[in-house]
Amino acid sequence: MIKASVKNSLCALQTACWLGGVMLVLVAETALAEASLDCRVNGTDDRFIAYPHQRIYRSDSFDYYQLMQGLTVLVVHRQTRQFNRLSNLNLLPSSSLDPQWSAEPYQFFNGQCTARVDE
Repeated sequence: MIKASVKNSLCALQTACWLGGVMLVLVAETALAEASLDCRVNGTDDRFIAYPHQRIYRSDSFDYYQLMQGLTVLVVHRQTRQFNRLSNLNLLPSSSLDPQWSAEPYQFFNGQCTARVDE
């Protein structure tokens, strides 16, 4: 009788540990998915932040963000965190660089994002 009780206790402990491990992984993945991204543009010192509330869609491979009130679309590969960012600035009344200039037609950037840990 004691052996059966010990065996049942070990089985319950193993199951609890396994379930606890699964929960820990799910919590970690959820926290990472909800983290802000610090993105660096290739070939420059430029950076920008993508916030969780700006994400508009998530597929199996990519996260899609809407920035600048819809003028910019950011696509981030979920595994590598590489990104493409396209801005359609010709909808603005003037250049984003100088209000005396005409609006730029498009801006295309790519680079690498990392999860922000300082939040």
